[in-house]
Amino acid sequence: MSTLMVIWVLLCALCFGAGLVWSWRRARRRLRVRMEQAVDEEIRQQIKQEVLRHLQDGPASNNSQAER
Repeated sequence: MSTLMVIWVLLCALCFGAGLVWSWRRARRRLRVRMEQAVDEEIRQQIKQEVLRHLQDGPASNNSQAER
């Protein structure tokens, strides 16, 4: 093989490897973002449930205290 062909093959292998690394890092970043969004949504739902529970329990406990 000529030197030029060896350099060409090495350059192709280097570009292919760089593409794989870039793709892998991008996929990990996207997965992390999706996981953070899922956690944020779960926290929002828990807060919403707590607020609704508080609003539902609040007037009932106030009425109980007013009757005493």
